Amino acid sequence: MLVLIPLTVAAFIQVLIPLTVAAFIQVVALPRHSQASNTFADQAVQVSGWGRTSDTSTGISAELNFVDLNIITNAVCAQTYGTDVIVGSTVCASGAGGRSTCNVSTARSDFCRVEILPIFSGVDAFLFQGDSGGPLVITQEGSYLQIGVVSFVSSAGCASGNPSGYVRTTSFLNWISANTQISIAD
Repeated sequence: MLVLIPLTVAAFIQVLIPLTVAAFIQVVALPRHSQASNTFADQAVQVSGWGRTSDTSTGISAELNFVDLNIITNAVCAQTYGTDVIVGSTVCASGAGGRSTCNVSTARSDFCRVEILPIFSGVDAFLFQGDSGGPLVITQEGSYLQIGVVSFVSSAGCASGNPSGYVRTTSFLNWISANTQISIAD
């Protein structure tokens, strides 16, 4: 069963067969309700996907890649995109040094994801081919915590140094719980 989160690039897929957790398949936790107001600003994050590895790439990668980034405030991000794009349900990561989801390391990442294509326009989501819908995670207490879902990159390209945008997971905790019967911790 596929359940789309309205007006986002995010979805949940119910898997009807048991999955075995292994070195390259890990469980990712959702934030707690008590973290709903946490902006996660200045925290190190990791994004993974099979998307383009540069602005000049012509296709998606055959390997799962990842990039390490840092969260910035929405106020800083809005200086690039404006407040019509950067809203409360957005979280942004710095593009400093030209690092973004299409400037990734070809290396193993300890989590996997399912490809969800972009369902909105307004910025160049096509640059995220293969990455849209992927996880934005922090490491907390030895586990991955998914704080966002890959959403968009600057129309100037992912190596431009501009921030990248993500759907803020904490904005949808009640919706997630109501539509998946997943209990969200306080």
